[in-house]
Amino acid sequence: MATPLGYERQELLIGYDAEVKFTSGKHFVGLRTHTGSRLLSNELWRLKNAEDQHDGLGFLWLENNFPVRGTYKGISGTSLPGRECAFYVHPDEYVVTQILKDIDLELKPNEHTRYAQGLVKRFGGIEKVFDLLEGKGFEIISALSSLYKTGRGAHEGKIFEYLAKHYKIEHKELRSIFNSKMSDLLKSGLVRRGYSLECPHCNLNNFILLERVKEIIDCEGCADEFQLPLENLKFSYELNELSHKLIQKGGLTVLMTAATLKKVQGLYSSFIQFGGDIFPIGKNVNTNEVDLFFFTENGFVIAECKSLFGLNIHNKQLNDKIEDVKKSLIKNIGFAEQIGAKVIFFGVTTNLPNSEIKRLFEVFADLLEIAKAKHIGLHLVLNEQIYVEGSLDGVSPRTVTLASLWFDEKPIPDNTWSVGESPSSYGGAFGVNGLFDKAILDSWLEELKA
Repeated sequence: MATPLGYERQELLIGYDAEVKFTSGKHFVGLRTHTGSRLLSNELWRLKNAEDQHDGLGFLWLENNFPVRGTYKGISGTSLPGRECAFYVHPDEYVVTQILKDIDLELKPNEHTRYAQGLVKRFGGIEKVFDLLEGKGFEIISALSSLYKTGRGAHEGKIFEYLAKHYKIEHKELRSIFNSKMSDLLKSGLVRRGYSLECPHCNLNNFILLERVKEIIDCEGCADEFQLPLENLKFSYELNELSHKLIQKGGLTVLMTAATLKKVQGLYSSFIQFGGDIFPIGKNVNTNEVDLFFFTENGFVIAECKSLFGLNIHNKQLNDKIEDVKKSLIKNIGFAEQIGAKVIFFGVTTNLPNSEIKRLFEVFADLLEIAKAKHIGLHLVLNEQIYVEGSLDGVSPRTVTLASLWFDEKPIPDNTWSVGESPSSYGGAFGVNGLFDKAILDSWLEELKA
C-alpha cells in the first residue's frame, strides 16, 4: 500500500484499514486475536523459525513493530509514511494448528485422517480431490469397494447394477455418469482398468492391469501360460491400494463430509484442517478425536465422521458401530464446549437400507438434547445431504447457511469497521484479550487530560 498524498511527513503515524477480497470468491477470514495478528504480520519462514527456537528468543524472528490485525472485512494496522505495508496468508492447516496451540492442544493425524491428508497432498489441493469425488465419483468408488473380490475387477454392468440399486440412479443416466467420472478416476490412478481373466489350467481369476496386458499371460496361480481370449474381452475396474485404505479406514467419509460442508454458506471461506487425535501439549495420552476442523470468523466448527459401509445388519456388527457413534459424539460435545465450538456435524456415508438408517436418527435425537443443553448446534450430514438437527428431511448444503445452524446464539454480524473501532471488539474465539492493552488506553487518556 502506498502512502496517501499529503501524508508524507515522517513524524506522522498512519492508521489504515483495507477490505480484502480473493479472486476465487472466498472472503477473507480475519483472525482478531494475538495469534491472528502474529500470523498476518509474518512470513511463514519467520513463524517456523520462531517456533523452532527453544531458548526463549524465538520472538526475535518475528515482525513486531507494526503488526497487522484482522477485522470483519479485511485488515487494519498502523505504519510510518513511505513504509510498505503487507500481510500474509498461510496454509489452512498451519493456521488451525496455531489456534489449537493457543489453547494448549496438539493435533496428530490418525488412521481416519492420515490417508485423506495424503490424497490431498498427492493431488495438489483439497479442491481437486473434491472435484474427483463429486459428480458420483464417491458413489463409483464405493461400488468398486463393495464389489471387490481378490483377483478380479468389476465389469461396468455390475457397477451399473450397484449404482442403480444402492444410489437410486436412473438407468438412462448411468452411461453418461460412468463415462465422464470414470475417465477422471482412471487418470487420477484411484481406479485401475484391466481384464479379469480365468486361467484355463487352474481356474484362478487373474486381474491383469492394462499396462501389463500381452498376448501370452502368465497365470499368477499355477504359473502356466495362456493366450489372451479372442472374443468377449471386456474391461474390468478395481480400486488402487490407497482407495481401499480410504474406504477401510473411513478416510473417504472424512473427504466427502468436508466436500459437502464446504458448500455451506459461511464455511466455504473458512480455514479447514483434517483432524485426528487431540493431545494436551506435553502429554502422551490423547483426550479426544475430531475428524474435521473449520475455523470461521466466529470460532471453531467441528465434525466427526463415520463410514457405515459393508455392515452386516443381521449380527452384532451394526449394533457395535451405532454404539461407537454414540460414544464418539458424546465426547465431541464435551470437546466442543472446551474449545468454544458452537456447531458440530456428524458426517456419515452408508449403503444401509432405510430401515437401519432410522436407528441412526433415533440415536442422534437423544444426543441432540445433550448438545442443546450446552447451547451447541448438532447436525447430521448423510450421503451429501444435511439433516438440520437430525430432521428426517435432508437438504442440499448449498441451501444452508452457517448462521442458521447455531443453536441459540447467532454469529457476530458482518459489521462495518474502522481504524478507530472499539477495543471491546477484540476478543477472539476463546475470550483472549486480543491486541489492545487497556492499561495503554488509560495512560493515553491521562496524557490527554494533562
